[in-house]
Amino acid sequence: MDRQDEIMAIGKELLEERFLKDVERITEEIKKNSFFKELIAAFDAVFQKVLVLQEDGEKEDIAYVVISYLRSSIITGSYDFLIHLYDESFYFDPKETSGTWSAKYIMDYYENQLDYVERQIGKRMIRLQKSELNDLKMSLAGDYFKIILGIFMEHIQDIVGLESFEKMYKLENVKIVYGGFYDTCVTLYDAAEEVII
Repeated sequence: MDRQDEIMAIGKELLEERFLKDVERITEEIKKNSFFKELIAAFDAVFQKVLVLQEDGEKEDIAYVVISYLRSSIITGSYDFLIHLYDESFYFDPKETSGTWSAKYIMDYYENQLDYVERQIGKRMIRLQKSELNDLKMSLAGDYFKIILGIFMEHIQDIVGLESFEKMYKLENVKIVYGGFYDTCVTLYDAAEEVII
């Protein structure tokens, strides 16, 4: 096993049990604080932008709502997600409309676990290189992005139930998808099939 594989294996092993505890804590904390309101407000703000553009005849019917995490935000620590609304031309939409939502609250758990994992690996191995640490950050962040995916799945009805979403001009088969920025996405909602995954 090469050094990078060994670092990843140690990191996953150290994080496994702690991650499950984080899932429980995050689930409980979401119920107690304003996290949900901030999430819904971020979507409402983007939908409101689209409504103004559509009233002015500057935005076509919405075909896709794309929720994207930014890999660069793992390095910067901002943990921003982009919420894009596109017409049928998708990424070529001439009037791209977007907003942001920060998952910092959830990713604070990730940072705490990353610090722990980094210290433990440091006890077992000679100095971690910056590139090795960045690879470890990217790998471990994926688990927390799955938690966030679960949150979106759980609250998709709240998003499509917003008055601003209902008022927007949309195609009958409008889709809400989640994934990395310009990366593979999973469908959370498909109006044509009335699918909520």
